[in-house]
Amino acid sequence: MIQWTMSWHERCRGWSSSAWRAANRTDVATRLRSYVSSMSRHRQWIEDQASRIADMTASFSISATVAEVVRDLYGLHRNQVPFAVALALTRTAQHAGKVEEEALQRSFDNPTPFTLRAVGVQRADKQHLESTVYVKERQASYLRPEIEGGRRDLKTFEEMFASGYVVPGAGVRRNQYGNVAKATIKRIGSELRQGASKRYFRGVPKGHDLPGGIYQRIGQNRRDGGTIRPLFVFARPPVYEERFPFGEIAEQVGRDSFEQEMAAAWARALASAR
Repeated sequence: MIQWTMSWHERCRGWSSSAWRAANRTDVATRLRSYVSSMSRHRQWIEDQASRIADMTASFSISATVAEVVRDLYGLHRNQVPFAVALALTRTAQHAGKVEEEALQRSFDNPTPFTLRAVGVQRADKQHLESTVYVKERQASYLRPEIEGGRRDLKTFEEMFASGYVVPGAGVRRNQYGNVAKATIKRIGSELRQGASKRYFRGVPKGHDLPGGIYQRIGQNRRDGGTIRPLFVFARPPVYEERFPFGEIAEQVGRDSFEQEMAAAWARALASAR
């Protein structure tokens, strides 16, 4: 799964690179302890909390704002900590999801509504202090090379044609998103699999200066090739460059948003404490 996870403990999973792991955790813990060194009566509990915060997977620094919040995580309000943390993690992931959707719209030329629904968010709760923003499985199957770069797998219709990689030709109708209708693909694939199709054939056309591909016969004269229409053209395995920086976007939102969300969540937790 393509995902970016932020948790109270270190559980960064998925395909993300090591650069997304927490950085300078020892420094973060040291800085946090310095804010609460005078709290001798609660030293052991605060030491534990400092270590937990230093282990958060998003590689952003903890500033005085969160340190002040953590300083109050003892005593009567200790039971509010899981609620506040889960709320902050969830809202940060939700914000990241919205920013990802906006970036997705900008990164592609006229993306389909299905592609624009690619981003999902998994909420944190008090039992699982972890939130995730991810690309849904079906969309990830074709968005992965756009995110990671490199080659892509054969598409389902390419496997159906059993002709390797192909690109749409000039003779095939496309919809408003530049894609060939599924009904058209199924019809062509079905006839090609049956063999001896009167309408479609694949290969290099004889008597025409055209590349190999899948063609539709228009004329009746099959001896000299007649009139043909290029539907799909055989292509080399495509190599993609990264153009949708999914991980970098999520990490930046984590850097920019978590402290504010944590402060707001803690204020709400204190307000609702009984």
